[in-house]
Amino acid sequence: MNIDQILQEVFQIEDDVCRNEIAVKSRIKHFQRSELIVKEGQIQTHVYFLLSGAARGYTISDDGDEITDCITSQAGMPLISTNIFEKTASLNFQALLDGIYLVIPFNLLVQLVNEKVEILTLVCRRLAGALAYHNAHKRTLHQATAREKYLWFKKTHPDLVGRLKQVHVASYLGITPETLSKIKGKSGS
Repeated sequence: MNIDQILQEVFQIEDDVCRNEIAVKSRIKHFQRSELIVKEGQIQTHVYFLLSGAARGYTISDDGDEITDCITSQAGMPLISTNIFEKTASLNFQALLDGIYLVIPFNLLVQLVNEKVEILTLVCRRLAGALAYHNAHKRTLHQATAREKYLWFKKTHPDLVGRLKQVHVASYLGITPETLSKIKGKSGS
């Protein structure tokens, strides 16, 4: 699939001129499992949109522990750590599975958000979806038992169950890898 087809099928961008402008200045990039996509503190010159695979956003605690903030396998989801107008990455992003990404220059995306209602609407929809997902995740982290957290993960990410490193899933759920192992052993998955 070429970039124009991706923009039509994954992002539903109908404007031919807009699609062409994005396609000419963007590229497709493959990332291998465990490869770092964006480094915390780095100026983001590009925005990475997941097309296939899975990725996580994480930070490093003062103790040196990795704290997974988000996990996604949803096609079209941007890897943006704060908001679209904040260029400095506040999270690391890492490929959890081999994957393909659409890479759009940051400045082009900001320009199109300011000039094209279709792009502004698209970005708002993607960010609203990400915010709703993050809110559900945070609510689960603060209100659920360890077992309920894992069941929520299985329900929310059935395509990722058994495919990710246990340490990443445990960090994302706010539990230890040992607790996750016990829960999985008891539930048979």
